[in-house]
Amino acid sequence: MACIGGFNANEILPYLDYELVKANPKILCGYSDITALLNAVYAKTGLVTYHAPHLAALGFLNEREYTQKYFSECMMNNESIVVTHSETAQGYIAIQEGKCEGEIIGGNLCTLNLLQGTPYMPDIKNKVLFLEDDNIMGDYFVCEFDRNLQSLLQIDGADTIRGIVFGRFDESCKMTEDIVKAIVKGKVSPDIPIVFGVDFGHVFPMISFPIGGRVSLLVNNRIELKIIEH
Repeated sequence: MACIGGFNANEILPYLDYELVKANPKILCGYSDITALLNAVYAKTGLVTYHAPHLAALGFLNEREYTQKYFSECMMNNESIVVTHSETAQGYIAIQEGKCEGEIIGGNLCTLNLLQGTPYMPDIKNKVLFLEDDNIMGDYFVCEFDRNLQSLLQIDGADTIRGIVFGRFDESCKMTEDIVKAIVKGKVSPDIPIVFGVDFGHVFPMISFPIGGRVSLLVNNRIELKIIEH
């Protein structure tokens, strides 16, 4: 369990013994910069990893019970998990309607993109993307997120993506429903479901979800998000 994130987790990736990791599976969890480690281990071993609170984050007071509930359900049992929004989120936002099921990859978008062109990038084909980002760019956040998403969607196989789940963003990011719709327009098929404002990212409270696990997503007159395998 990561204590906290950072900036350079991708530096350690060439030095890990992935065969040893695969032969001795354990829960690995964190978020933010740890996105590089989570997706690399999944790509190299096939093991499910977990986008989940850091050790420090479990003590944050903002709806702490919500964060702890989904952490416990994801890590400590095998039943499917119906994801419902926190009081802070006040509901999810439908960006595109549709229905899908598939394996999850993702996490922090700018960190995930560091894996492009390396042996540590998971196969994007037929995946459901869970994506968020922090406001490291300040006033240029929207532009940076837009081009980072475009870069990810230019990977071979991205045209087979089954759905996208965007996390919540800090208010300083100024990400609105209209902006998200404008960003995805023309980048992905209009037939895949996309939802915005799910409780994960650099905001609290947050859910835990499995990288390499399976999820189902329905977006029409209602939004249903269920983690099937974790």
